[in-house]
Amino acid sequence: KPIGFMFENVRGIMSSKMPDGTTVPDEIVKRMELLGYNTNYKLIKASNYGVPSNRYRLFIVGFRKELGYFDFNLMDKVVKEYKIPNVKNNPYDLYLGSVLCDIPENAPQKNDYWKYSPAGQKMVESIGICEDGKEALTKFRKKEPLLKISQTITKGHSWKNMPYKDMTPRFKRIWDDPKKYRSPNFYRRFALGEINGTITASAQPENCGITHPFEHRRFTIREIARIQSFPDDFKFPYTTIANAYKVIGNAVPPVLAWVFAKSVEKFLEQKNK
Repeated sequence: KPIGFMFENVRGIMSSKMPDGTTVPDEIVKRMELLGYNTNYKLIKASNYGVPSNRYRLFIVGFRKELGYFDFNLMDKVVKEYKIPNVKNNPYDLYLGSVLCDIPENAPQKNDYWKYSPAGQKMVESIGICEDGKEALTKFRKKEPLLKISQTITKGHSWKNMPYKDMTPRFKRIWDDPKKYRSPNFYRRFALGEINGTITASAQPENCGITHPFEHRRFTIREIARIQSFPDDFKFPYTTIANAYKVIGNAVPPVLAWVFAKSVEKFLEQKNK
């Protein structure tokens, strides 16, 4: 019987329910408890654990009854012990500008990117680039404070920045009645002074922060790999380029996985004392 397990899934699973109304995570806990595992869960924000992405994922963790319940606070202790950049105390290395400013020239797949459809390309160009570009990246390399770089360094773009005349009928309806549609932030384009949003497996610009801040294109494979915290020498074989984006978008960020693994190590060490 395994010592323990970890399940990882998207935040949306927390609102998914069984026929009797029980949430899916609570149902998993109930079933795993019956199998002899103390099980608990927590919604994890990746940028709290060294990943330059505000990516939310649910971690469900269980250990055999004699070991007790996993302490998620151990993940915070690992971050503190190893001085890992995080959104709370040391966010500079997580800003998009820090991610993009020093990609090595010889990094694999540095220039590989998935082109938008004609309609998607038109939309992205109509939204326009963020105010700060290549000049700002040189300042990120010097680790200059954000407001010293630019007053607009945290100002991202979205569909709301496009001229009304260029909007499709659907977006005009949303613009005209934002309360009805809860003012969604489609086609998000993150600025260099922001932490990027979730890179999804579909990599579609409407629902994913996949568009480069000052070039009218998707992030390259290497750029999104960095946003997901993969090392620069990690290669992604693919038959179609969309598959590479899918693999990276589906992945548990390696730095987050490392923090979790170290916290499990600490948890088991405590139990063995």
